Amino acid sequence: MTQTMAGNAPGGAKGSAGGGRASPGSRRGPSRATRASHALGSRRAPRSTATGVAPEAPELRQVARRLPRLELTRRGWGLLAVALLLVMSWYLLRLRLLTDAASLLAAPVVVGLMAAAALAVVNAVRRPRVRLTASRQPQAGQRLWVSIKVRCLLPAFLPAWVAWQVGPERSGRALTPLDAGRSALGMTAQRRGPEAVMTRWIVVAEPLGLARARIPLGASTEVLVLPRPAELPEPLPAPRACDLPGGRLGDQGEERLASLREYRPGDALGSIHWRQSARIDQLLVVEREHEALPHPSLALVVEPGAYRGPEHLEAAISLAAGVVGQWARQRLGADLLLLARRPGQGAWAALRFGTEQAEAGRLLQVLARLEPGAPGGLGAMEAVADHEPRLSLESVALPRYARADVVITASPQGGGQAVFPPLDPGARGVLVVAGAGRAQATGAPDTWRVLAVADRQEQ
Repeated sequence: MTQTMAGNAPGGAKGSAGGGRASPGSRRGPSRATRASHALGSRRAPRSTATGVAPEAPELRQVARRLPRLELTRRGWGLLAVALLLVMSWYLLRLRLLTDAASLLAAPVVVGLMAAAALAVVNAVRRPRVRLTASRQPQAGQRLWVSIKVRCLLPAFLPAWVAWQVGPERSGRALTPLDAGRSALGMTAQRRGPEAVMTRWIVVAEPLGLARARIPLGASTEVLVLPRPAELPEPLPAPRACDLPGGRLGDQGEERLASLREYRPGDALGSIHWRQSARIDQLLVVEREHEALPHPSLALVVEPGAYRGPEHLEAAISLAAGVVGQWARQRLGADLLLLARRPGQGAWAALRFGTEQAEAGRLLQVLARLEPGAPGGLGAMEAVADHEPRLSLESVALPRYARADVVITASPQGGGQAVFPPLDPGARGVLVVAGAGRAQATGAPDTWRVLAVADRQEQ
């Protein structure tokens, strides 16, 4: 990530920065290490949550445990250097006036250090209380804000700053001004995935500006950056509420008027069709039926040899995010299948992440956390579901043919045939090949529609 901030750093320097489904009563699966060691083909029960909160970075309160620090500002070091120079001059010239001038210059520095020490001791005794909040999950390339609210003992007239750290140690730091116990850090997300944001210190300067204290905070939060969606060169066909390749009927749907019948004791008054009842002078009740909504599925090939490099894998993930976003705008439920070969075998296996109706957008969080190159293959990716309990997870071995509405892969190194499992010749689906400038011989059945997406350099 790249951070930008407003405000001046202590000492007059400008601050900068481096830069399936969930069902009630379902039980959690085994631990992460156990799941990673299970053979593909095992099944884990769907997960559920009682809260159903919106995907937002958590608020966090954490007690600081590090010791405060004291340091001189540039102005303080300058006065101290002049005082030492005067002492050295007295040693050579033996003029008492020089020692008096050195004492006069060093006294404010000592007083400033004592004032900064008092601030540090008071806040070490009564440790600051911190609350961090972050904006909703952004997409790569978008700007987000992380704000902090601190309760500590600091005079309002003293200048203070919050020292932030983004990512690993020394990878990105920033200073933002603290005003009335509040501060905010603005940053631009450069890549998808989780990003750790930590508040390290409150930096407060004493009134003379000669010394400052660093009060430890140590609170952190995680911001999940979603992949930037990419559009396909041609629109996808609208999903239908039928048994599509790899899909299934939706459990819920839109209500539509089916028929009218006579009122029976016990029928709800809200179901009475009053206008029609008034016409025939008899109570009529509306009987409604649910129209099943489609539940499409998307398959993403995460086989390491399927892509020429990380940039082509990111292009495929962006295309998958575009497809999921289209289904989310239609308020559909959907499945995401991650396809790869079993280690040491030629057979294909899949991890199926499922969502409830109208929650297809939650699959973007799976795409954001994908690390296809991680050791352990598909088994290691099961941990993605730990961060989103409203996703169901199933590890399956593919049958003879892969079934999905959309399959996304890429052309491998050397521009050879795209890597994907055998596709069902009796189904109608869409095969998307990322990193291909033109439609090439992919080996897909004639019933499948092939879309080639060129690299950005070629477009």
